[in-house]
Amino acid sequence: MLDSFFFSVNATLPIVLMVLAGTVLRRRGIIGERFVDEASAVAFRLALPCSIFQEMAGSSIAQVDHPAVYIYGGGTILLAIALLMIIIPRIYRDRGVAGAVIHGSYRSTYAYVAVPLSQLMFGQEGSGPAVVMLAVVLPIFNIMAVVILTLFHPDREETLSWPVLRKVLVGVVTNPLIVALVLGVLWHWSGLSMPAFAGSTLDFFAGMASPLALIALGGQIDFHPGRKGDLRPVALATVIKLVLIPLCFIPPALLMDFTPQETGALFLLYAAPTTVSSFAMAKGMGSNSDLAGRILLSSTIFSSFTLFIGIFLLRALGAI
Repeated sequence: MLDSFFFSVNATLPIVLMVLAGTVLRRRGIIGERFVDEASAVAFRLALPCSIFQEMAGSSIAQVDHPAVYIYGGGTILLAIALLMIIIPRIYRDRGVAGAVIHGSYRSTYAYVAVPLSQLMFGQEGSGPAVVMLAVVLPIFNIMAVVILTLFHPDREETLSWPVLRKVLVGVVTNPLIVALVLGVLWHWSGLSMPAFAGSTLDFFAGMASPLALIALGGQIDFHPGRKGDLRPVALATVIKLVLIPLCFIPPALLMDFTPQETGALFLLYAAPTTVSSFAMAKGMGSNSDLAGRILLSSTIFSSFTLFIGIFLLRALGAI
């Protein structure tokens, strides 16, 4: 029991402290909105791709031993989205509110939180399943986000036209994280050895990926109080994201022949907080960005507790 407790603390506390550091730096005026935006861009376009390339180029990581876990992960996310699109509109007739709740309930900040947390839990070698899972769920997250925010647009002016979907598909294919993952696998299959200077340079960039991304994530948290009317949809989306989805899909996964690393990747997929990009996308598409921002804030704060509890229980059960 004590081993499970310390395992959970060591896994989650560094993530929480890095996010908290970003929040404190922003509130004290040491960093500003421009730094947060630029740091997020550097993390997304350079540091995180270097980290993913390094991991996928490793000989023991680039092999997908159990494709069933990735089919299960992607399939359950699609199932969750379908159920949310049926249930949530029956609760909230306001299309903007329904779209924000659905979007915030399924879409995880997987690259910024789940992958670094997997590295803390299982080490660099053991984080392979989480990285491969990223390639599976990232297209689902992005494509379904556009579908949901379009179908549930408050003014119903947006339509799902081919130009819109084509733009999304191009964005998925050219996503730096997907490109880095594919290049890493190709490098592994090529059998080429990495030059020492190139490996060291990639290590430098990869080393700053998690700290930079987490500080930027913390810097984007806004504690400005919202309207009382926003509290119920915020609470609902937070509970669905952090509690209900993991409770629905983790127990069946425990009955399957998944490794501890694969089970951990699934749990982090379901239990990671709502992604920062949900707010930016809602704002860019004219959806309810105010509600999206509050869901982001709530899920980020409470995920520090739910992630700890979930990791503790799975560790105690011997599942991870």
